[in-house]
Amino acid sequence: MPSVRTVVLRQVDPAVRVISFHTDLRSPKVSMIRLNRRVAFCFNDGFDQVQLRVFGEAEVRTAGTDVDHAWRSLPPTTRAAYAQLEAPGTTIDRWKPRPSASDDAGRQNFAVVRCVIREIDWLKLDPAGHYRIRFTYGGDGSLGWAWLAP
Repeated sequence: MPSVRTVVLRQVDPAVRVISFHTDLRSPKVSMIRLNRRVAFCFNDGFDQVQLRVFGEAEVRTAGTDVDHAWRSLPPTTRAAYAQLEAPGTTIDRWKPRPSASDDAGRQNFAVVRCVIREIDWLKLDPAGHYRIRFTYGGDGSLGWAWLAP
């Protein structure tokens, strides 16, 4: 069954077509990504009336200088969220406040998900007629594109 999640976009590197977000290693999305690296994102810019569907391949990273830097760049209250005893999505009896935890208590549960973009479906809404283009990146970094019916 497809599953949709809201994630906080943490980094964009257009030179290598990579976007990244953080997650708890115990989250179901981690096992899903490890089972099937293909991911999709949906973005909406209401001001410019642009909608993007972005497709790529994800990698769950738990170690390395980039992951350590991402962990250290989080505020202590956000780091504490990774120290909760229950895995994300676990049924609980009642709401619990965020745990107070030492600075690195949740580090073992923290991961960066790095996604290499392979395709972008760009849609610009326009009263005179919508515009839609599919951009496809080859393994060698080449760019192909095609107009699509909106």
